Amino acid sequence: MKKAHLQHLSLAAVGLFILTEAAVASGYREFRDWQVNCSSALTCRLTPTLPDDAPFYAFTLSRSNAPDAPVELTVGFRETLPDASARMDIEITDGPALSLEFAEAERREDYSELHFEDDAVLRSLIEAMKNGTEMTVSISSDDPSAITEVSLSGVTASLLFIDESQDRLERTDALQAIGDRQPPASSPISAITSFDELPAHIAADFTDDTGYCGGLDDDRFAAMEGVLVDRGDEGVMLLLPCGLGGAYNFPYAVYIGGELATVRARDFPVMGEDGPQSEPFAYNIDFDQTTDRITSFFKGRGIGDCGTLSVWSVENDGYGPSLTLVEQRVKDDCDGDYGDGPESWPLVWPAAQ
Repeated sequence: MKKAHLQHLSLAAVGLFILTEAAVASGYREFRDWQVNCSSALTCRLTPTLPDDAPFYAFTLSRSNAPDAPVELTVGFRETLPDASARMDIEITDGPALSLEFAEAERREDYSELHFEDDAVLRSLIEAMKNGTEMTVSISSDDPSAITEVSLSGVTASLLFIDESQDRLERTDALQAIGDRQPPASSPISAITSFDELPAHIAADFTDDTGYCGGLDDDRFAAMEGVLVDRGDEGVMLLLPCGLGGAYNFPYAVYIGGELATVRARDFPVMGEDGPQSEPFAYNIDFDQTTDRITSFFKGRGIGDCGTLSVWSVENDGYGPSLTLVEQRVKDDCDGDYGDGPESWPLVWPAAQ
């Protein structure tokens, strides 16, 4: 049951992170009437633009980065959950009709959500969506059915983006770009969404209220989602939610070591007013495995028109991964002027020539 709540909050957190990720990373895309958000751990979520009168506020298909990972669906209702005897009927133009029985879903009463994990049915749904133009969703119960029409324009491009982000192009486990390439036995990058997944020697840093990263409950930790990066012979790096943070700034700590059993917390090098310094946390981070860089965007206020953008490269110092500050930009004036985004703000490091 704990795992279910973790997944739920990761879905709810999408709205909190989209603005940050869109500003500093490549994990968010809009394709006509659908949006895709892929986290630093490459968990990807696909959501449509829903009409305002739809009985549900979310219809989110999600898939982790793990090889052959199943597809999952979370439906969030605006009011209380329909009775367990109800079902969701889905009809797609030029495709088969599908039904999802509410009795077979995990009910999340506190959040008015249903979570479906029938991979075979959800794969069939995706295949039908790829070939259709419109999806009609009706909720059948004792009350009159509520019908919602959802455009499928942008679905195929969204699925292709997910395949590309998760390195599944031309793989047998792809959703859109299916080929003959076999999945690897494991992925070098994966999500950490539970305290139980932490190495035993650092778990107390998170589970104890007075620990290094204490104060988070399971749900909040899962919503912020940690990242495990296995760099093979170069060691292991963990980017983990650390502390409560605020409404729009979410702190992370980095743990580094030659292997999981030896990771320890490291500071992030930064440039202060008086020269080089270090900080125990970075905020709103994104990790790009293609460039081996970590990006942090600390917002001076919620709309993101001021703050600090920092970029670190992940290198190998002979004892495991290490961080090198390669760019830092700061805008102190919260004046409503975004410029061309944080990447255009005044450069602090390297120092302007």
